[in-house]
Amino acid sequence: TALLKKKNATSVARKRLTAARKLLESKQDSQVMEEIHKALMGYIGDKFLLPLSEMSKERAASLLEEQKVSPDLIQQYLKNIDDCEMARYGGLAGGISVASVYASSEKVITAIEGGVKA
Repeated sequence: TALLKKKNATSVARKRLTAARKLLESKQDSQVMEEIHKALMGYIGDKFLLPLSEMSKERAASLLEEQKVSPDLIQQYLKNIDDCEMARYGGLAGGISVASVYASSEKVITAIEGGVKA
């Protein structure tokens, strides 16, 4: 049900991040970034009951702005998404640290959860 999906958004995101951490430990960087991307996008999609087909970075940012999430937090969320996409589609060039994107994504989800009254 919709309410259950909304309520479990954080739990599902944390499970994806746990899977990402296990992949990180086994040095599977591109799969780590894919899981982090799914965790970040899925969290917002579930939290705001948006189907995956309607999910985009821009839509996520708009929803977070409507919920009065701090601009710095929104920017960090978007940067993490961009880093995941860059690593997934362009390789890990450009000094992207998988471990730092993972750690930042954990913090971002926790901070957004603390500030969103959805």
